Amino acid sequence: MAVRTISVLGGDYNNIATWVEGVVPTSADDVIATATSGQLTVNVASVCQSIDFTNYVSTLTINNTLTVGAATSTARVVRLVAAMTITTTSGTPILLINSAATMTSNGKTFPYQLQFTGVFTATLIDNWTVTGTLTSLLGTRTLNGFTLFIGGGITVTASIGGTTNIVMNGTGTWSGNSGFNNNLTFNTAGTITISGSVNYNGTGVLTYTAGTMVVAGSIVNVNFTPTFNTAGMTWNIWQINSAATITLNSLLSAFQVKYVTNNIVTLSGAFGFTCTEFIATTNSITTSPSLTLTIGNTYTVTTALKMLNTASGLSTNVFITLTSNHATTKAVFIYNGTAANLTMVCVNPTRIDSSGGNPIKFYKGTITDCINWKDVESVVALGYASM
Repeated sequence: MAVRTISVLGGDYNNIATWVEGVVPTSADDVIATATSGQLTVNVASVCQSIDFTNYVSTLTINNTLTVGAATSTARVVRLVAAMTITTTSGTPILLINSAATMTSNGKTFPYQLQFTGVFTATLIDNWTVTGTLTSLLGTRTLNGFTLFIGGGITVTASIGGTTNIVMNGTGTWSGNSGFNNNLTFNTAGTITISGSVNYNGTGVLTYTAGTMVVAGSIVNVNFTPTFNTAGMTWNIWQINSAATITLNSLLSAFQVKYVTNNIVTLSGAFGFTCTEFIATTNSITTSPSLTLTIGNTYTVTTALKMLNTASGLSTNVFITLTSNHATTKAVFIYNGTAANLTMVCVNPTRIDSSGGNPIKFYKGTITDCINWKDVESVVALGYASM
Protein backbone atom coordinates (compact mmCIF):
# COMPACT_ATOMS: atom_id res chain seq x y z
CA MET A 1 0.00 0.00 0.00
CA ALA A 2 1.31 3.40 -0.98
CA VAL A 3 0.09 6.97 -1.35
CA ARG A 4 -0.20 8.42 -4.85
CA THR A 5 -0.57 12.21 -4.99
CA ILE A 6 -1.99 14.13 -7.93
CA SER A 7 0.76 16.48 -9.08
CA VAL A 8 0.52 20.23 -9.69
CA LEU A 9 0.40 19.60 -13.43
CA GLY A 10 -2.12 16.77 -13.21
CA GLY A 11 -2.89 14.85 -16.39
CA ASP A 12 -4.13 11.44 -17.52
CA TYR A 13 -4.58 8.78 -14.87
CA ASN A 14 -2.29 6.29 -16.63
CA ASN A 15 0.58 8.76 -17.08
CA ILE A 16 3.39 8.54 -14.53
CA ALA A 17 3.92 12.31 -14.85
CA THR A 18 0.48 12.88 -13.33
CA TRP A 19 1.68 11.54 -9.98
CA VAL A 20 4.12 13.12 -7.55
CA GLU A 21 5.60 9.70 -6.80
CA GLY A 22 6.03 8.93 -10.53
CA VAL A 23 3.94 5.74 -10.29
CA VAL A 24 0.45 5.06 -11.66
CA PRO A 25 -1.88 3.91 -8.83
CA THR A 26 -2.77 0.24 -8.45
CA SER A 27 -5.68 -1.25 -6.53
CA ALA A 28 -3.42 -1.29 -3.43
CA ASP A 29 -2.72 2.46 -3.51
CA ASP A 30 -4.44 5.43 -1.87
CA VAL A 31 -4.98 8.40 -4.16
CA ILE A 32 -4.98 11.84 -2.56
CA ALA A 33 -5.36 15.38 -3.86
CA THR A 34 -4.00 18.59 -2.37
CA ALA A 35 -4.97 22.23 -2.76
CA THR A 36 -2.33 22.57 -5.49
CA SER A 37 -3.12 19.34 -7.38
CA GLY A 38 -3.95 19.79 -11.03
CA GLN A 39 -6.71 18.42 -13.23
CA LEU A 40 -7.05 14.60 -13.27
CA THR A 41 -8.50 12.70 -16.25
CA VAL A 42 -9.63 9.09 -15.88
CA ASN A 43 -8.82 8.35 -19.51
CA VAL A 44 -8.70 4.55 -19.21
CA ALA A 45 -10.20 2.01 -16.84
CA SER A 46 -8.39 2.92 -13.62
CA VAL A 47 -8.05 1.61 -10.07
CA CYS A 48 -7.09 2.64 -6.58
CA GLN A 49 -7.64 1.44 -3.03
CA SER A 50 -9.14 4.72 -1.85
CA ILE A 51 -9.49 8.25 -3.18
CA ASP A 52 -9.56 11.45 -1.14
CA PHE A 53 -10.18 14.86 -2.73
CA THR A 54 -9.99 16.87 0.50
CA ASN A 55 -8.79 20.45 -0.30
CA TYR A 56 -9.03 19.79 -4.07
CA VAL A 57 -10.15 22.80 -6.13
CA SER A 58 -9.41 21.52 -9.62
CA THR A 59 -11.31 19.25 -12.05
CA LEU A 60 -11.85 15.50 -12.11
CA THR A 61 -12.69 14.39 -15.65
CA ILE A 62 -14.15 10.88 -15.79
CA ASN A 63 -14.17 9.34 -19.26
CA ASN A 64 -13.96 5.71 -18.16
CA THR A 65 -14.49 3.50 -15.10
CA LEU A 66 -12.74 4.44 -11.87
CA THR A 67 -12.74 1.44 -9.53
CA VAL A 68 -12.17 2.09 -5.84
CA GLY A 69 -11.43 -0.70 -3.38
CA ALA A 70 -9.19 -3.67 -2.75
CA ALA A 71 -9.81 -6.86 -0.82
CA THR A 72 -6.80 -6.30 1.48
CA SER A 73 -7.57 -2.68 2.30
CA THR A 74 -8.34 -1.49 5.82
CA ALA A 75 -8.90 2.18 4.98
CA ARG A 76 -11.04 2.40 1.89
CA VAL A 77 -12.24 5.99 1.50
CA VAL A 78 -14.22 7.77 -1.18
CA ARG A 79 -14.24 11.44 -0.30
CA LEU A 80 -15.41 14.25 -2.59
CA VAL A 81 -15.28 17.96 -1.80
CA ALA A 82 -17.67 20.78 -2.67
CA ALA A 83 -15.02 22.96 -4.35
CA MET A 84 -14.00 20.37 -6.95
CA THR A 85 -15.46 20.08 -10.45
CA ILE A 86 -16.54 16.71 -11.85
CA THR A 87 -17.03 16.45 -15.59
CA THR A 88 -16.66 14.21 -18.64
CA THR A 89 -15.62 14.80 -22.22
CA SER A 90 -16.22 11.35 -23.73
CA GLY A 91 -16.83 7.70 -22.95
CA THR A 92 -18.90 6.25 -20.11
CA PRO A 93 -18.08 7.80 -16.73
CA ILE A 94 -18.50 5.32 -13.87
CA LEU A 95 -17.48 5.32 -10.22
CA LEU A 96 -17.33 1.64 -9.20
CA ILE A 97 -17.01 0.61 -5.54
CA ASN A 98 -15.91 -3.02 -5.15
CA SER A 99 -15.08 -3.37 -1.44
CA ALA A 100 -15.95 -1.93 1.96
CA ALA A 101 -15.68 1.85 2.05
CA THR A 102 -16.76 4.99 3.82
CA MET A 103 -18.25 7.45 1.35
CA THR A 104 -18.34 11.21 1.96
CA SER A 105 -19.81 13.65 -0.57
CA ASN A 106 -19.33 16.91 1.38
CA GLY A 107 -22.36 18.18 -0.53
CA LYS A 108 -20.84 17.50 -3.96
CA THR A 109 -23.18 15.97 -6.52
CA PHE A 110 -21.81 13.01 -8.44
CA PRO A 111 -23.22 13.46 -11.97
CA TYR A 112 -22.60 10.03 -13.47
CA GLN A 113 -23.06 6.31 -12.84
CA LEU A 114 -22.48 4.85 -9.38
CA GLN A 115 -21.90 1.10 -9.29
CA PHE A 116 -21.31 -1.47 -6.56
CA THR A 117 -19.98 -4.98 -7.04
CA GLY A 118 -18.77 -7.57 -4.53
CA VAL A 119 -19.72 -8.63 -1.01
CA PHE A 120 -19.10 -5.80 1.44
CA THR A 121 -20.58 -2.94 3.46
CA ALA A 122 -20.37 0.66 2.29
CA THR A 123 -21.18 3.41 4.78
CA LEU A 124 -22.43 6.84 3.77
CA ILE A 125 -21.00 9.53 6.06
CA ASP A 126 -23.45 12.10 4.67
CA ASN A 127 -26.16 12.34 2.02
CA TRP A 128 -25.16 11.55 -1.56
CA THR A 129 -26.78 12.93 -4.70
CA VAL A 130 -26.15 10.98 -7.89
CA THR A 131 -27.75 12.37 -11.03
CA GLY A 132 -26.84 9.27 -13.03
CA THR A 133 -27.82 5.67 -12.38
CA LEU A 134 -27.26 3.28 -9.46
CA THR A 135 -26.28 -0.29 -10.32
CA SER A 136 -25.88 -3.20 -7.92
CA LEU A 137 -23.77 -5.84 -9.67
CA LEU A 138 -22.32 -9.23 -8.65
CA GLY A 139 -22.32 -10.15 -4.97
CA THR A 140 -24.38 -8.99 -2.02
CA ARG A 141 -23.70 -5.65 -0.45
CA THR A 142 -24.97 -3.50 2.39
CA LEU A 143 -25.41 0.27 2.17
CA ASN A 144 -25.68 1.92 5.57
CA GLY A 145 -26.27 5.48 6.67
CA PHE A 146 -27.97 8.67 5.42
CA THR A 147 -29.80 9.06 2.09
CA LEU A 148 -28.76 8.30 -1.46
CA PHE A 149 -30.64 10.40 -4.05
CA ILE A 150 -30.68 8.84 -7.52
CA GLY A 151 -31.59 11.08 -10.45
CA GLY A 152 -31.49 8.30 -13.04
CA GLY A 153 -32.47 4.65 -12.85
CA ILE A 154 -31.70 1.76 -10.51
CA THR A 155 -30.60 -1.66 -11.73
CA VAL A 156 -30.41 -4.46 -9.16
CA THR A 157 -28.77 -7.58 -10.59
CA ALA A 158 -27.39 -8.56 -7.16
CA SER A 159 -29.13 -7.97 -3.85
CA ILE A 160 -28.74 -4.76 -1.92
CA GLY A 161 -29.73 -3.95 1.65
CA GLY A 162 -28.92 -1.86 4.69
CA THR A 163 -30.08 1.30 6.45
CA THR A 164 -29.45 3.82 3.66
CA ASN A 165 -32.62 5.48 2.37
CA ILE A 166 -32.66 5.44 -1.42
CA VAL A 167 -34.75 8.09 -3.19
CA MET A 168 -35.49 8.12 -6.91
CA ASN A 169 -35.90 11.84 -7.59
CA GLY A 170 -35.42 12.14 -11.35
CA THR A 171 -36.42 10.25 -14.47
CA GLY A 172 -35.26 6.66 -14.76
CA THR A 173 -36.06 2.96 -14.68
CA TRP A 174 -36.10 0.46 -11.82
CA SER A 175 -35.05 -2.92 -13.20
CA GLY A 176 -33.28 -6.13 -12.18
CA ASN A 177 -34.75 -9.16 -10.42
CA SER A 178 -32.49 -9.41 -7.35
CA GLY A 179 -33.53 -8.43 -3.85
CA PHE A 180 -33.96 -4.77 -2.94
CA ASN A 181 -34.02 -4.37 0.86
CA ASN A 182 -33.27 -0.69 1.56
CA ASN A 183 -35.98 1.90 2.13
CA LEU A 184 -37.01 3.10 -1.33
CA THR A 185 -38.93 6.31 -2.12
CA PHE A 186 -40.35 7.57 -5.40
CA ASN A 187 -40.38 11.36 -5.08
CA THR A 188 -39.90 13.15 -8.38
CA ALA A 189 -41.29 15.66 -10.83
CA GLY A 190 -40.19 13.24 -13.56
CA THR A 191 -41.12 9.74 -14.68
CA ILE A 192 -40.16 6.45 -13.07
CA THR A 193 -40.58 3.26 -15.10
CA ILE A 194 -40.72 -0.16 -13.49
CA SER A 195 -39.37 -2.61 -16.03
CA GLY A 196 -39.95 -6.35 -16.06
CA SER A 197 -39.81 -8.28 -12.80
CA VAL A 198 -38.33 -6.53 -9.74
CA ASN A 199 -38.11 -7.59 -6.09
CA TYR A 200 -38.80 -5.73 -2.88
CA ASN A 201 -37.73 -7.70 0.17
CA GLY A 202 -36.62 -7.64 3.76
CA THR A 203 -37.74 -5.01 6.24
CA GLY A 204 -37.62 -1.97 3.96
CA VAL A 205 -40.29 0.70 3.50
CA LEU A 206 -41.38 1.47 -0.06
CA THR A 207 -42.98 4.92 -0.35
CA TYR A 208 -44.60 6.80 -3.20
CA THR A 209 -44.64 10.57 -2.72
CA ALA A 210 -44.79 12.08 -6.22
CA GLY A 211 -44.01 11.32 -9.84
CA THR A 212 -45.40 9.77 -13.00
CA MET A 213 -45.21 5.99 -12.68
CA VAL A 214 -45.05 3.75 -15.77
CA VAL A 215 -45.79 0.16 -14.71
CA ALA A 216 -47.22 -1.57 -17.79
CA GLY A 217 -45.97 -5.16 -18.07
CA SER A 218 -44.14 -5.06 -14.74
CA ILE A 219 -44.21 -7.32 -11.68
CA VAL A 220 -43.09 -6.33 -8.20
CA ASN A 221 -42.31 -9.48 -6.21
CA VAL A 222 -42.85 -8.95 -2.49
CA ASN A 223 -41.03 -11.09 0.07
CA PHE A 224 -40.53 -11.31 3.85
CA THR A 225 -41.53 -8.25 5.95
CA PRO A 226 -41.59 -5.03 3.90
CA THR A 227 -43.89 -2.04 4.38
CA PHE A 228 -45.76 -0.34 1.53
CA ASN A 229 -46.88 3.28 1.67
CA THR A 230 -47.81 3.86 -1.97
CA ALA A 231 -51.14 5.68 -2.03
CA GLY A 232 -51.36 7.75 -5.20
CA MET A 233 -49.84 5.16 -7.53
CA THR A 234 -51.14 1.91 -8.99
CA TRP A 235 -48.99 -1.20 -9.38
CA ASN A 236 -49.38 -3.50 -12.35
CA ILE A 237 -48.84 -6.95 -10.77
CA TRP A 238 -48.12 -6.91 -7.03
CA GLN A 239 -47.04 -10.47 -6.29
CA ILE A 240 -46.37 -12.21 -2.96
CA ASN A 241 -43.73 -14.90 -3.44
CA SER A 242 -42.75 -16.12 0.02
CA ALA A 243 -43.83 -16.49 3.62
CA ALA A 244 -44.35 -12.90 4.62
CA THR A 245 -45.89 -10.34 6.93
CA ILE A 246 -46.47 -7.32 4.72
CA THR A 247 -47.51 -4.02 6.27
CA LEU A 248 -49.82 -1.74 4.27
CA ASN A 249 -49.54 1.80 5.64
CA SER A 250 -51.77 3.18 2.89
CA LEU A 251 -54.39 1.76 0.54
CA LEU A 252 -52.55 -0.44 -1.95
CA SER A 253 -53.81 -0.13 -5.52
CA ALA A 254 -52.92 -2.64 -8.24
CA PHE A 255 -54.26 -4.06 -11.45
CA GLN A 256 -53.54 -7.50 -10.07
CA VAL A 257 -52.72 -8.75 -6.58
CA LYS A 258 -51.22 -12.25 -6.72
CA TYR A 259 -50.52 -14.74 -3.95
CA VAL A 260 -48.34 -17.46 -5.47
CA THR A 261 -46.75 -19.19 -2.50
CA ASN A 262 -47.26 -22.34 -0.46
CA ASN A 263 -46.55 -20.44 2.74
CA ILE A 264 -48.36 -18.42 5.39
CA VAL A 265 -48.79 -14.73 4.55
CA THR A 266 -50.28 -11.91 6.62
CA LEU A 267 -51.36 -8.52 5.33
CA SER A 268 -51.01 -6.23 8.34
CA GLY A 269 -51.14 -2.46 8.80
CA ALA A 270 -54.01 0.03 8.87
CA PHE A 271 -55.07 -0.30 5.22
CA GLY A 272 -56.24 -2.90 2.73
CA PHE A 273 -56.02 -3.07 -1.04
CA THR A 274 -58.10 -2.48 -4.15
CA CYS A 275 -57.37 -4.40 -7.33
CA THR A 276 -58.96 -5.35 -10.62
CA GLU A 277 -57.96 -8.99 -10.30
CA PHE A 278 -57.06 -11.09 -7.28
CA ILE A 279 -55.30 -14.41 -7.86
CA ALA A 280 -54.29 -16.82 -5.10
CA THR A 281 -52.75 -20.08 -6.27
CA THR A 282 -50.74 -22.90 -4.74
CA ASN A 283 -49.08 -25.94 -6.29
CA SER A 284 -48.64 -27.90 -3.09
CA ILE A 285 -49.89 -31.43 -2.45
CA THR A 286 -48.78 -31.46 1.20
CA THR A 287 -48.88 -27.96 2.72
CA SER A 288 -51.99 -25.84 3.02
CA PRO A 289 -51.14 -22.14 2.61
CA SER A 290 -53.07 -19.28 4.14
CA LEU A 291 -53.54 -15.57 3.56
CA THR A 292 -54.52 -13.58 6.64
CA LEU A 293 -56.32 -10.24 6.35
CA THR A 294 -56.42 -7.62 9.09
CA ILE A 295 -59.73 -6.58 10.61
CA GLY A 296 -60.78 -2.95 10.23
CA ASN A 297 -59.44 -2.80 6.67
CA THR A 298 -61.24 -3.36 3.39
CA TYR A 299 -59.82 -5.56 0.62
CA THR A 300 -61.67 -4.98 -2.66
CA VAL A 301 -61.57 -6.95 -5.91
CA THR A 302 -63.45 -5.18 -8.70
CA THR A 303 -63.52 -7.63 -11.63
CA ALA A 304 -62.01 -11.13 -11.37
CA LEU A 305 -61.30 -13.50 -8.47
CA LYS A 306 -59.35 -16.77 -8.65
CA MET A 307 -58.31 -19.08 -5.80
CA LEU A 308 -57.08 -22.49 -6.86
CA ASN A 309 -54.68 -25.34 -6.13
CA THR A 310 -52.97 -25.96 -9.46
CA ALA A 311 -51.09 -29.07 -8.34
CA SER A 312 -53.88 -31.63 -8.22
CA GLY A 313 -57.01 -29.87 -9.36
CA LEU A 314 -60.25 -31.25 -8.01
CA SER A 315 -58.63 -34.31 -6.41
CA THR A 316 -56.46 -32.37 -3.98
CA ASN A 317 -56.93 -32.24 -0.24
CA VAL A 318 -54.77 -29.13 0.06
CA PHE A 319 -56.77 -25.94 0.49
CA ILE A 320 -56.03 -22.22 0.42
CA THR A 321 -57.29 -20.55 3.57
CA LEU A 322 -58.45 -16.93 3.42
CA THR A 323 -58.86 -15.80 7.01
CA SER A 324 -59.14 -12.96 9.51
CA ASN A 325 -56.35 -12.07 11.92
CA HIS A 326 -58.86 -12.03 14.78
CA ALA A 327 -60.24 -15.08 16.57
CA THR A 328 -63.85 -13.88 16.43
CA THR A 329 -64.07 -10.75 14.23
CA LYS A 330 -64.43 -10.99 10.46
CA ALA A 331 -62.14 -9.31 7.95
CA VAL A 332 -63.81 -7.45 5.07
CA PHE A 333 -63.16 -8.85 1.61
CA ILE A 334 -65.38 -7.50 -1.17
CA TYR A 335 -65.89 -8.94 -4.65
CA ASN A 336 -67.66 -6.70 -7.15
CA GLY A 337 -67.23 -8.88 -10.24
CA THR A 338 -69.58 -11.40 -11.81
CA ALA A 339 -69.91 -15.15 -11.36
CA ALA A 340 -68.38 -15.61 -14.80
CA ASN A 341 -65.11 -14.20 -13.47
CA LEU A 342 -64.92 -16.51 -10.45
CA THR A 343 -62.53 -19.47 -10.39
CA MET A 344 -62.74 -20.81 -6.86
CA VAL A 345 -61.71 -24.39 -6.07
CA CYS A 346 -60.25 -25.81 -2.84
CA VAL A 347 -60.79 -22.77 -0.63
CA ASN A 348 -61.35 -22.51 3.13
CA PRO A 349 -62.87 -19.06 3.82
CA THR A 350 -62.64 -18.31 7.55
CA ARG A 351 -64.21 -15.28 9.29
CA ILE A 352 -64.58 -13.27 6.07
CA ASP A 353 -67.32 -10.67 5.56
CA SER A 354 -68.09 -10.22 1.86
CA SER A 355 -71.53 -8.67 2.33
CA GLY A 356 -70.48 -5.43 0.66
CA GLY A 357 -70.17 -7.07 -2.75
CA ASN A 358 -71.45 -9.92 -4.89
CA PRO A 359 -71.76 -13.52 -3.65
CA ILE A 360 -68.59 -15.60 -3.74
CA LYS A 361 -69.26 -19.17 -4.78
CA PHE A 362 -66.61 -21.87 -4.57
CA TYR A 363 -66.28 -25.62 -4.99
CA LYS A 364 -64.67 -27.91 -2.40
CA GLY A 365 -63.74 -26.35 0.91
CA THR A 366 -65.07 -25.43 4.33
CA ILE A 367 -66.82 -22.20 5.29
CA THR A 368 -66.20 -20.98 8.82
CA ASP A 369 -68.18 -17.95 10.03
CA CYS A 370 -68.37 -16.10 6.69
CA ILE A 371 -70.94 -13.81 5.06
CA ASN A 372 -71.89 -13.96 1.36
CA TRP A 373 -69.86 -17.11 0.62
CA LYS A 374 -71.40 -20.30 -0.74
CA ASP A 375 -69.94 -23.78 -1.21
CA VAL A 376 -71.61 -25.22 -4.31
CA GLU A 377 -71.94 -28.88 -5.24
CA SER A 378 -70.14 -28.87 -8.59
CA VAL A 379 -67.78 -26.86 -10.73
CA VAL A 380 -70.59 -26.16 -13.18
CA ALA A 381 -72.57 -24.42 -10.44
CA LEU A 382 -69.84 -21.83 -10.08
CA GLY A 383 -70.99 -20.13 -13.27
CA TYR A 384 -67.96 -20.72 -15.49
CA ALA A 385 -67.52 -23.36 -18.13
CA SER A 386 -64.05 -24.68 -17.31
CA MET A 387 -61.05 -24.27 -15.06
